[in-house]
Amino acid sequence: MTKKFAKTIRARARSERRSIAQLIRERGSVAQFARDLSKISGRPVTWARVNNWIIRGSVSKTMAVYVHKLTGAPLAELLR
Repeated sequence: MTKKFAKTIRARARSERRSIAQLIRERGSVAQFARDLSKISGRPVTWARVNNWIIRGSVSKTMAVYVHKLTGAPLAELLR
């Protein structure tokens, strides 16, 4: 595999990833996303917690499975 080919594969994979912010925008607002997660997980999830995920660019490990169930995003993408 040439270096040029490997770079294009990585660039395409990066462009196909959806950021946490995009996943949340698809579901509506940050507060709505937090409410939906609270229902699924059975634990209280605040909008501030979800907003911190947007700032960090990743989801906490304890909530990754629930975010996966809610959005359908791959777990590997959520835990990067």
